[in-house]
Amino acid sequence: MGAVAHYVEVNVPAAQAYRWWRGLTNLPSGWHVAGPLGRIVDWNARIVEDVPNVLIVWATGDEPAGSVRFDDHGSTTGVEVSLASEAEDVVYGALEAFKQTIEQGATPGA
Repeated sequence: MGAVAHYVEVNVPAAQAYRWWRGLTNLPSGWHVAGPLGRIVDWNARIVEDVPNVLIVWATGDEPAGSVRFDDHGSTTGVEVSLASEAEDVVYGALEAFKQTIEQGATPGA
């Protein structure tokens, strides 16, 4: 399996972007992964590295599954998502949906 990464700049501080991603209940609203033959793919992931406002890394089983990195630029934040997947359009779409959601004032866990 390959890997894909995308970067987006959001108009919120790093702490706010981090809280959104760290509140894992938000992830299903952004990740809709279609698998082979039109099947929806889901998986159980656990956080294996967590540096507040900087980095979250998760894994499935013993394999790395993805990460999100936050580049604090004061009132804006660069957010890079890397996912162990070949579904580049899924990662890009999820980041664009995240940008729209977080900039409209969504709160973690909402």
